[in-house]
Amino acid sequence: MQHLVLNPEFKKAWEESKEEFAILDAMIKARKRSKLTQAQVARRMGTTPSAVSRMLGNKHHPRLDPVAAFIHANGFRIKKLVIEPVKNV
Repeated sequence: MQHLVLNPEFKKAWEESKEEFAILDAMIKARKRSKLTQAQVARRMGTTPSAVSRMLGNKHHPRLDPVAAFIHANGFRIKKLVIEPVKNV
């Protein structure tokens, strides 16, 4: 594993995946904190429960690369996300 960490391509991919998982983790925490079911979230989003399940699953991550690309283009990276309740939702 040590030789992979020294590989610049692996290191870049690892850093990018950390950002993706930070966003995914925030999404999962938001749903748990809201105490809504995936079906309820889907209704609020105007989509299906299976689409929400795919978003939160390990195989199909939501398209986060445009968000990350925007952040990177501005000279930053995503390290930590903070979620907070929105009133009247």
